[in-house]
Amino acid sequence: MLMTLVLVLTLTVSQTVAYQIRKEASRFDKLAIPDPSQAVSVSTLPTDSLAPSDPTRAGWESFKVAHGQGWSIYLDRRSGAPLLVEGQGIPWIAGSGNHLVDSSPVSLVSLEKSLRAFIGQNSSILLARESELVLDKQASGKIAPEVWQVVFDRGVAGVPVAGDRYIFTIGHGNLVSFGASRWSAITTDPTPSIDAGEALRRLYAYMHLTGAEGIDIIAGASLSILPTGLPSEGGGAYQGPVGSGYGSALAWRYVLRVAGEPGTWVGQVDAHSGAILALFDDNKYALAKGGVYPLSDDQICPSGCEQAGYPMPFADITINSSGSTASTMGLFTCSPGGATAATTLAGPYVRVFDNCGSISQSVSCDNDLDLGISGGIDCTVPAGASPGDTHASRTGFYHLNRIAEHGRAWLPSNSWLQSQLLDNVNINATCNAYWNGVSVNFYKSGGGCNNTGEIAGVFLHEWGHGLDNNDGGGYDNPTEAYADNTAFMTTHVSCVGRGFFQSGNCGGYGNPCLNCTGIRDVDWDQRANHTPSTPSGFVQQDCGGGDGPCGREGHCESYVSTETLWDLANRDLPPLGLDQDTAWQLTDKLWYKSRNGSGGNAYNCSLPNSDGCNSTSWFTKLRNIDDDDGNLNNGTPHATAIFSAFNRHAIACGKVNDASNQNTSSCPSIAAPTLSATAGSSSASLSWTSAANAATYHVLRNDQGCSYAFTIVTDIAAPTTNYTDTGLADGFTNYYRIQAVGSNSACDSPVSNCVSVTPQPYAGSISLDKPSYSCSSLITIKVRDANIGSSTTTATISSTTEANPETVTLTQQSPGNPVYTGTIMSTSAPPAADGMLSLHNGDTITAQYIDADDGQGGHNLTRQTTGQADCVAPFISGVGSSGVTDT
Repeated sequence: MLMTLVLVLTLTVSQTVAYQIRKEASRFDKLAIPDPSQAVSVSTLPTDSLAPSDPTRAGWESFKVAHGQGWSIYLDRRSGAPLLVEGQGIPWIAGSGNHLVDSSPVSLVSLEKSLRAFIGQNSSILLARESELVLDKQASGKIAPEVWQVVFDRGVAGVPVAGDRYIFTIGHGNLVSFGASRWSAITTDPTPSIDAGEALRRLYAYMHLTGAEGIDIIAGASLSILPTGLPSEGGGAYQGPVGSGYGSALAWRYVLRVAGEPGTWVGQVDAHSGAILALFDDNKYALAKGGVYPLSDDQICPSGCEQAGYPMPFADITINSSGSTASTMGLFTCSPGGATAATTLAGPYVRVFDNCGSISQSVSCDNDLDLGISGGIDCTVPAGASPGDTHASRTGFYHLNRIAEHGRAWLPSNSWLQSQLLDNVNINATCNAYWNGVSVNFYKSGGGCNNTGEIAGVFLHEWGHGLDNNDGGGYDNPTEAYADNTAFMTTHVSCVGRGFFQSGNCGGYGNPCLNCTGIRDVDWDQRANHTPSTPSGFVQQDCGGGDGPCGREGHCESYVSTETLWDLANRDLPPLGLDQDTAWQLTDKLWYKSRNGSGGNAYNCSLPNSDGCNSTSWFTKLRNIDDDDGNLNNGTPHATAIFSAFNRHAIACGKVNDASNQNTSSCPSIAAPTLSATAGSSSASLSWTSAANAATYHVLRNDQGCSYAFTIVTDIAAPTTNYTDTGLADGFTNYYRIQAVGSNSACDSPVSNCVSVTPQPYAGSISLDKPSYSCSSLITIKVRDANIGSSTTTATISSTTEANPETVTLTQQSPGNPVYTGTIMSTSAPPAADGMLSLHNGDTITAQYIDADDGQGGHNLTRQTTGQADCVAPFISGVGSSGVTDT
């Protein structure tokens, strides 16, 4: 039979990313030197600001003569290379934005070849040599149905150049944008003067290490070229001659951990002089069923109190040594009756390791595998449960599986989302959580903080770091903003990690939160200054030194980007006529679909200046996804809102009246469908009104509520306007919306109304409590049927020996409960209508139940199950004794 695994969640080479700044001191802190390649920032220069006689401007004017005047071009003053070239598009492959016909199928190989030729033809303005281009296959590919992204990293004489990459975007058949995150002047010799061993000795000497401290080298020696600023530079934006703003250094790089010291330390040693170029902590701190905290463990109910009966998605199930995996709703087939089903919360996508002890919960196969709920904190478990069946284990398993499922819907080709993530909970420390490159890690309660493994926002934040690390583009900067975006885009709550602090609000790095017990509130109007954060304002005034785009501390600097995305969904899309739910769905789409290959700075910053004129900027990436016609020069369907949100925080590109920042759409009108739904047995039958111009319909679902993020569970091709969602957990509510999509994937309708559905076991089922019975045992019969309508029902049972069935009365376990049970004794006596079932060894036992109404139009349907008679006692032989003494 189908059982449900339910979890009750209580809301409450690698880089480690922490939820907040590390508080534990390390003896290496005073030796820290920031990465020089991170400390140097680009300096944005529009080509229109150059003198007409300038040869660089002349080169780009020639480009416009060849490809049209509708282009915006922004250079990096330090190098003269383009940061962003976007505009009317160059017809490249067949698409809705042109009339080309492809002579052969388009592939990454064919696009790489054509783009290499383009770079060669324009090398004088792109400043790139074809021999230095290294295709980044992980970051490249089709990122939306009509959008390709091709990324080239840079290597000089085989040595990678940190942070230098070219990004090309082909939308709707046209090359609509391209540019370099940075393309620095390489002046260093790529052949090292000292070997890796000498570099390690110098690093040890600098760190005062003898080699006997318990050193774990996480990543061995690797060479890279680090772009740097100029020794003579002062503070502020680079204002020197175009093309003369970069230096470079060849560096040996090691990553190590030292026993007893917090942090994962990266050391970079000059491969010519042996000088220590950098030393920094690279940690990023920051039905199977059971009890789960939906949002927080702060005991503000219902979202902050443990809720029973949540599914354990994709849980590992072992039945009599045979393994299987539960469904997304925690359902699994549990048979034969009486067998033992067990889980250790180690499914294909998430494996929990609980520092309180091992996890192993089991149940007899005719019951749900319920991990239960409990009071208490940290290592408290339900009565009789294994030591690892804690709030944090159950809550983390649920939330991490759900967000990974959401990610797979948007990014189906991302291999990390198909792999198993280690969830390490109840670590014996307090007030933090972190991603370390392979796992997410959460601390116990204490020190004024709740258990971070019991808070949805913290789980989602650290998972966001994992996606950032594995989206194909390396870490975005600031990665803290990437992680916070992932959290609030799921919960639709601006207070990230509500309940992190047991009392008081978050400090806001000098701009205090007004009503947020989490670590950050990304709504600027919910902080004391009521002022949008900008690089030249909040960041320059309140953020200390660090490695953000402005060279400031990353957690603090993250406010600029996170407030921007919050504003887009809540302040800028709704005034365009989008309802709030559609605004969230669109923001979710723009965010996730722009994640493939995302990396580098989310915006340009050289204080006090900042902008989004960069191929890696989130402003550019969101516009590339929003575009519907392969021409960025004429704007996009939601360009006004995107510009408004980013410009409010001084990280947009261009001016408010630019054509590229106006709403322009070739999309036909697509009305919102109207959805209705009917609950069935483990199912929901959905139907909706047809929408003109729809090509497909997204079926959207979640199990948290209408105000939470929705996940695409399937697409239905028009003109079909119905779908039955099966495999659901009876008695557990799911929420649905429908969204129509045109033949152009950039064209979406508003989302439909939200409908809740709670399936019930209307289709009856019958089971026996064991797979076999002796000739003198009690047989228990169980029927599940939610629409019997009375406190009793009947079933029949027969055997090979007693073919005329006995009738057994079954009694409802409690009012409203769909489960009915009854018993009958077996006997070896001859058959008789005596209320007992006659058995002989080897008989087949058959139990039947007549389902009067299956809730789906079926009536008087026979439900049947079988068992076996085993009436032969064990034969014992070879019994003896030896060495017996009388004492």
